[in-house]
Amino acid sequence: MIRRPLVWFLGITGLCVVLALFFIQSAWFARTAQRLVFARLPARTGITGGFEGFAIKLFPPGVSLLEPRLAAQAENSLGLPAGASIEAKRVDLIFRPFQALSGETRLSELVIVQGKVRVHSESSRFAGTQTTPLGWEQIFNLPMDGIS
Repeated sequence: MIRRPLVWFLGITGLCVVLALFFIQSAWFARTAQRLVFARLPARTGITGGFEGFAIKLFPPGVSLLEPRLAAQAENSLGLPAGASIEAKRVDLIFRPFQALSGETRLSELVIVQGKVRVHSESSRFAGTQTTPLGWEQIFNLPMDGIS
């Protein structure tokens, strides 16, 4: 007979959670997730990219994509010029605490850390146009509470 079954249960459950967190943040899991995402992304979108890994945030709860990068090919669905690229040190997807208990998970905040956007255009369609400051709010049209 096992003595103190509650202590054993909590210990084994805690160990499983820690092992799952290490597995999700491993390089092997990141490569597998990246292959799955880009294998299911239609080729006609003209977007290629990847990321180096995941990081799990406990409070506020969230997931970080480490070293994400996207590049536009000549024919792409976003209408970007060929060679346009987006890189960042990290992209944080933050959710509200206790949201998982409701059964509905919504993105609360999107944080782009040290992001770089490169657009190379040899086209004359931008000639003679005025430039206006462009913020992340205009680039991304996602329903969320905040963006930084």
